[in-house]
Amino acid sequence: MKQTKYKEYRMFIVCVCIIIMIIPLLIMSILNKSMLRMILASFLLVWALMVLIIRFNIVLDQDYLVSYKWQVAAMLPYMIEYKDIQNISKISKHVVVIEHNDTSKIYVLNSDTFMNDINNRLKEYKEND
Repeated sequence: MKQTKYKEYRMFIVCVCIIIMIIPLLIMSILNKSMLRMILASFLLVWALMVLIIRFNIVLDQDYLVSYKWQVAAMLPYMIEYKDIQNISKISKHVVVIEHNDTSKIYVLNSDTFMNDINNRLKEYKEND
């Protein structure tokens, strides 16, 4: 099965809020003709858009899934192998709990499609073993 990516919900919200805060700063710097602020705001806007589009994807692969967890002051990726998963349950529209060696809450934009996909991958993984 092909690798599937889902957006991490918490970082999606953070990036959208950052973009919403940067746009008025960019407009204000254009109106004030402040070149340095305009360049800085443009750079921050491009950075936030790139993070929104490229980074913080929950990846479902053939043998494992990669998600993100807050560790001290950073959002770090961690890997859960399918063989370690004991139970998967949906808590809300955006939250899925996976019980493995630990209990992990995964925040995803659409938990219904995520649940269907991971259940299919788990069935396929168990059939292949």
